[in-house]
Amino acid sequence: MGNREAALDLSQEAFVRAYKAIHRYKPDFRFFTWFYKILSNLCLTNLEKRRVRRKYEVSLEEVPFELTTSKLDPATIYEQKELKKKLWEGLSNLPPDFKEIIILRHFRCFSYREISEILQIPLGSVMSRLYYARMKLKEELKDLI
Repeated sequence: MGNREAALDLSQEAFVRAYKAIHRYKPDFRFFTWFYKILSNLCLTNLEKRRVRRKYEVSLEEVPFELTTSKLDPATIYEQKELKKKLWEGLSNLPPDFKEIIILRHFRCFSYREISEILQIPLGSVMSRLYYARMKLKEELKDLI
């Protein structure tokens, strides 16, 4: 899975899933085989989600964002560059899920439905996560500006 914490999280999730599905376990088969299948399916799903996400993942440096227009005085250009710097700092302080959804929506201009497909989450979760991400970014920027 790439790191110990991710592996531990997935193994814990596998135990929870096995517990919830214990009624489907057939004693004719070894428990380990049944559990291992749950764990491996969970890992494969997680790796696929990561692969899909990585396809759309961007660093803040890659995201085009310009506040300046062509005919501004140097003081205004400087202020806007400072604002841009603070925005990136605020985005950097967000949890990865929040940063990711803001970038996908506001900088990559994906629709809610497209974001839902990319992140493999329900449409309602996209709207909810985006709302909370915006609130968190607002909070971060309040401290910076």
